Amino acid sequence: MKPGEKQNPTAEPNPNIVTGKQEAPTPSTTQPTVNTPTPTDKSHKRGAIIAVVILVLILVASGAFALYRHNHKAKSVVASSTAKTLITSPTSPATSNAVNIDYITIPTGVNESQNYPMDSAQTALGHYVYIDTSGSLNKSTTELGGKLIYDGQTVYSGSDLATGGDSYVISQNGLHYAYMKYDNSTANIYVDNKLVQSVPNQSPSYAVSLYAVSNNGQEYAYGYSPGFQDTAIYKDGSVLYKNTSSIFSAAFSDNLSHYVAIVQIPTGPNGNVTEDIIKDGANVGAGDQAFISPNGSHYIALGNGTNTSTAVVVDGKTVGTAGVTSGVGNSTIVNDNGSYAFTDFTNHLVNINGTVHAIPTTLPDNCGQGCVNLFAVNQTDTHYIVGDYKPVGGNGAVWYMDGKSIKLNGDIEGLEFNGNTLYVYKWSN
Repeated sequence: MKPGEKQNPTAEPNPNIVTGKQEAPTPSTTQPTVNTPTPTDKSHKRGAIIAVVILVLILVASGAFALYRHNHKAKSVVASSTAKTLITSPTSPATSNAVNIDYITIPTGVNESQNYPMDSAQTALGHYVYIDTSGSLNKSTTELGGKLIYDGQTVYSGSDLATGGDSYVISQNGLHYAYMKYDNSTANIYVDNKLVQSVPNQSPSYAVSLYAVSNNGQEYAYGYSPGFQDTAIYKDGSVLYKNTSSIFSAAFSDNLSHYVAIVQIPTGPNGNVTEDIIKDGANVGAGDQAFISPNGSHYIALGNGTNTSTAVVVDGKTVGTAGVTSGVGNSTIVNDNGSYAFTDFTNHLVNINGTVHAIPTTLPDNCGQGCVNLFAVNQTDTHYIVGDYKPVGGNGAVWYMDGKSIKLNGDIEGLEFNGNTLYVYKWSN
């Protein structure tokens, strides 16, 4: 969280201004005596006048110097306090509630976000990791070969590097990363360039999916689904959960002590199945999308619904509904204290802890593949931003924050709040 704005120092008092209470002069009871001036008296009088003039000049010069110091100091304060551009919430004019936008530029020769925006870069607290497949090092397949880039540095380059969107991850504090290399029939998992696990690949497809790496870089999680049967979720090589059918996704807390997953559950001999939410090994109900808070205490999910709406569930309790529109995905967020937020692009609104905020009807556009609807809320629920970004053949981007339209610069990959700082991840080209 960024520190608050500095207070302006108290201005120095002007010595020419008297601010205290003054005593009224006591009237004299002695009648003034009128003397006829002599030449000597005139000389003394001229000397006294000259002394008074000199004293006045000294006082004026002192006051001017003090005024100069005061004005110079005030100008310096103004210059330092306006060095950063701040955006203040329209509902609260206090500068302590202003949003500071911090652009994080991701350098790359080829902008992969033009094709697969969600898979291009994994980002966290100003850090990022992605795979650059420009000039691929493996011409035999699109699944292998490229450069792994972490915070602008190439940390691995090779023809055996797995390039799928589930083949590299970043920790929630952004300090660690994990990725995979394929060696014939074996998937090798690396954390910070150190080999931690080798998983036999018993399927003709690439059957291992990386889920997470912990904030201390000591734990990692992955899924294994050979032929989409007998699937399992693993942590540090040990089974956390096994299923007889598919595991679609899994999300972990920052230390990997808790998880939530969406799995397919067979319901009968005719091949009928349901999509259910698994929280730390327990089935907590139906759903088709789920996320977990950083500390793992809370989860949010989109439950099964109708063709026009879906339930939004927090910790097993329905907190609202979101419209369903083909080609447009809604976003959900849950924080460590259980506060939640979600988008409803069908009805053009954002719901934050039950408070509804209308968003423009231009959000979103049903743009299909290559379109990303981005959404972020800060941890105190005082700021939100939502965007309908169209990187492929669209008409640009629309961004809406705290009830008003704003402009963000560049080809945006992702958004993330940390306190009142908004990280904006953008590509360099």
